Parts: sequence; structure tokens; C-alpha cells
Amino acid sequence: MMLDAHGFEDIFPVEEFYAFAGTPAREVLDHLAENHAGLRAFDLNLLTDEKEMAYHALVPSVTELPEIVAEARRFFGKIPMGVVSGGLGMVVRESLRITGIIDLFDVVIGSEDVTHGKPHPEPFLLGAERLGVAPERCVVFEDGLNGFISAHAAGMKVVDVTRWITQTQA
Repeated sequence: MMLDAHGFEDIFPVEEFYAFAGTPAREVLDHLAENHAGLRAFDLNLLTDEKEMAYHALVPSVTELPEIVAEARRFFGKIPMGVVSGGLGMVVRESLRITGIIDLFDVVIGSEDVTHGKPHPEPFLLGAERLGVAPERCVVFEDGLNGFISAHAAGMKVVDVTRWITQTQA
């Protein structure tokens, strides 16, 4: 949507969008610019800010994924839990507040907290460190390929939640 407004309607098909789930916006734009010369003419920092502002405007319409929230509620108070996202931490926290589940999580890691986003293991390793849990004892609920790669590289087990997201969107 944001790229469409700048004349790049066809450079980011929905399949590719979902393949980048969890990857910080700037890293996605860097990847797209490598393959689309016209995008290189833009200030990617400004485009990143524009994307984050557009997403932030949509935050009030965020809804929970019932199956995932049920799991978080089931484990609340029994094990440390966190959210590791490729989005800005303030936006992630606002999404969690709006859905009424922010108090379920001990830690929120956003893109500004790491040098390397998913698929690098750094985001999940930082989450484990802040939770005080060894990476090999962590279980990640993930919705994107780069997140799966990131969690596995961090030595964590992964639960694929894409079927719940697909069901919710249907």
C-alpha cells in the first residue's frame, strides 16, 4: 500500500510480503531496492518511517488471534513469556495494549532493540536473555519464514501459527 503510493504497485507481491513477516521494514526495503533500481532513488529511511506511521494508524483495528492468546493465557504466570517482533516496539506494545494482552508478556523486543533483524538469530537471543531463559529452553510461536529461520538459528523450538492467521483472515 505504501509502495503503491510511490508508483511501485507490482514490486512486492503478497506472497513475498508474507515471506518477510517479522523482518524490520528497513531490511525489507533494502532487499526490494536491490532488485528495483527505481526504489534506490528514494530515501529508504523516509520510506521506512512512512511505513511505520501507516501501520501505526492501523493499530486501533488490530484484533487478537484467539488460539494464540489462549495459549498465552494458559502459560501466563507459569513461564516467562515475551514478544519478539520486526516492528517498532512502541507499535507492538500498543497492539498488545489494544488487544488487552500486554500484561501477559514480561518482555517486548522491537526492531530498534537489535542490530540484525530476523532471519538473524539476534532478536530471539536477546528475548531469551532478557527473559533469563536459555535459548534451547525457548519455544517460539511464529508466523513467518524469516522468524522460523531466526528461531532455529537461535537454537529454539518453533510452533508454526500461520494456519491460525490464515483461518482468521478467511
